Amino acid sequence: MVIFLIVVVAFIAGTNYISLISKGVEVSFWSLFLLNFAFIAILVVYDSLVIDWCVIGFWRPTFLNLPDAMDKKQMKVHLQRTLIVAPPISLLIAVLSAGVTTLVW
Repeated sequence: MVIFLIVVVAFIAGTNYISLISKGVEVSFWSLFLLNFAFIAILVVYDSLVIDWCVIGFWRPTFLNLPDAMDKKQMKVHLQRTLIVAPPISLLIAVLSAGVTTLVW
């Protein structure tokens, strides 16, 4: 998990560099933090509502070969857990990626 966290933070910090710093945009820690947090929040909402709830919970396409246990009820439990765990993890990733970007570049 720590290695995955490092990879995600490095990816977002690299993206900050490629899209902002290399183009001469001057950004503060707080503006990078808010940008990164918004990006992560959009990803979490899309993953939770579209992929987990709509595709896996309702649509259930046959090409995914989903087990019967992974139904609408299970996706509801998964969504509830995501709403508890995702905000603090998102904050941590946003702080770390903004911090790395600010300190390195």
